[in-house]
Amino acid sequence: MGFVYWGEAEVHFTWHGWVKSAAFALVAVVVVLHHSVLTLAARIGCAMPLTEARIRECASDDDLYELLSAELRRRLPDEEDDDLDEFVSKLRALPPGLRAMAAIYQLDVSICLDDLGWHFANWHHRPYCEETLWALRELEATEEAEIFAQAYALAQPHWDRIGGLLENGFDDFVAWYPDSDLEKATMPLTRRMWELCKTTEGHRNGLLRYWVIYARKYPHKVVHMLA
Repeated sequence: MGFVYWGEAEVHFTWHGWVKSAAFALVAVVVVLHHSVLTLAARIGCAMPLTEARIRECASDDDLYELLSAELRRRLPDEEDDDLDEFVSKLRALPPGLRAMAAIYQLDVSICLDDLGWHFANWHHRPYCEETLWALRELEATEEAEIFAQAYALAQPHWDRIGGLLENGFDDFVAWYPDSDLEKATMPLTRRMWELCKTTEGHRNGLLRYWVIYARKYPHKVVHMLA
């Protein structure tokens, strides 16, 4: 989204009312045109097909990350929405690289904002969690995949209880989770995941750093479906 900044000082008009109206109308037209140009440029960029050549042409990691993000937004415009069964089906219809990148996105958010136990409440859906585990392995995030696998196994004895709490409302999970056996069991794994995902100077932090590493190593698996 584009923002037009008009300066810190408040603008006081001394013109007559009709001049004021004309001026504000002109400003509105400029803002609308500015937004339209930005939108059109974004659509043109996203409309270009993702190719191995475009991946290789990205000199910086930031440029490559933005290219991959744009492609995922184009392929999955509705993100996860409410139907995770349908979303998992959409993931599995993507080339393996894009499939894996999309599948780890929400885990990255959970590690940034919450912890592994919270993730299994926020995304209480076994096929989606299993897709996330597959994705970590596909992206060669070996230790992170092992941590997630262990946390997912520890969550299984609590899975039905979490589901019941969520049926009553998320606040019930919020009240139950702190100091629960699930939090105690998964917190050492969460702490290790936090350590692995912390910012490194000059590099993208979190799980999404694997997007760029993978795309540079396997551009064909980002672009093409494999037999």
